[in-house]
Amino acid sequence: MNRNSSHPINTGKYSILTPQVKSALETVCSMFDYHISGCMLYGESRTGKTKAMHVIEDYLISNSEYDAAVFETTMSDHQRSSEKSFFKQLLLDLNYAARGDAVDLRNRLILALQEEASKHSDKVIMFVDEANLLLEPDYHYLMDIYNRLSMVGTDMLTVLIGTKELLLSRNVFAKIDKQQIINRFMIFDYEFTGIKTPKEIQEILMSYDYKSVYPEGTKMTFTRYFFPDAYDDGERLSNYAKELFEAVEENICFNKGENISIPMKDLTTMIEYVLKTYGVEGESVYWPDISKWKESLNYTGMSNYEQIYGSQNNKKAKATL
Repeated sequence: MNRNSSHPINTGKYSILTPQVKSALETVCSMFDYHISGCMLYGESRTGKTKAMHVIEDYLISNSEYDAAVFETTMSDHQRSSEKSFFKQLLLDLNYAARGDAVDLRNRLILALQEEASKHSDKVIMFVDEANLLLEPDYHYLMDIYNRLSMVGTDMLTVLIGTKELLLSRNVFAKIDKQQIINRFMIFDYEFTGIKTPKEIQEILMSYDYKSVYPEGTKMTFTRYFFPDAYDDGERLSNYAKELFEAVEENICFNKGENISIPMKDLTTMIEYVLKTYGVEGESVYWPDISKWKESLNYTGMSNYEQIYGSQNNKKAKATL
């Protein structure tokens, strides 16, 4: 069978509402419910933060209960803050012209955000990816935007997404009496972690078994598409969550003394590898056995853990179940 280039598994353009994404979504929705102006979603790399951001954005856009203009920007690494560069980047991410000096750019940005918010109950929610790269002056630029929008009756909510450095920044701001930054942007928080139990894996695999379909509006789930005969006979990926977890536990060298923590990106890579390599578009086996899942580990970032952490580590990290 030829590969269907438009299938979400092949394009990578699909989202899974994992338990952690649900919790992050609840955190963001609480901002609306309790009139909080900012929160932060943080965690290690490859734990699914950016994917979660897109799921949350889509939810807000499609749910009238949380009516707001949704805006996304990504911070870049910089050694020195500049009002002009900061406001210019936000304008460009809004698809607005970015000309003039810092004051012109700021005023143009305020008008642009006010215009977008006027279409959505005078609210705008700004998602800031790679927010751990924000420097202290950048937070003051954001506060200036917030205050000026507030003066004209527009509410701005801010969601910071980044690494654990965000948590460190909040601790620093607390120590140097920058409570205004914390109150404005860091009151609520949610930490993304790796996947630590078979039950978490099972919930994720159930999305492939029952919830994610292609084409839209059909009953052709991802698992059924790639393994149709086995699916019709009652096989489900989610029934093998424990075996998949044990495959990782037995074959990956985690940092000494740490519990197993599977990055969401790596679990997704394992699932996609098995579906594409052994499903109807690949070798077309009836159903993938545990050897296929072990093989998929070679295509994840976890395959390099032993090189990173050293051969002295025990290959059987103690799992928390």
